[in-house]
Amino acid sequence: MKNKSLRHISHYAVLLILMVIGLIIASVTGKDTVFHTLILISIAVAYFIWGIIHSALEGELHSEIILEYLLFGLLGLALVLGVLYYL
Repeated sequence: MKNKSLRHISHYAVLLILMVIGLIIASVTGKDTVFHTLILISIAVAYFIWGIIHSALEGELHSEIILEYLLFGLLGLALVLGVLYYL
């Protein structure tokens, strides 16, 4: 059990690092909205790929899981873009 917990922590640490790197890049690029959009899309794609890899390593990769990560990535992207550009 402890080994599985450590494995999960390392998986989520990778996800956190990916997200932080994306946010740092977005914050240092100034007010270039096109570049911000590309960075946010890259973050969503990285989340989707991370989710597939994570599920495959756990032996739980199914089409429903792939769809779930895709939809949550798109939802997060839509929410952030909506907040940034329309509020």
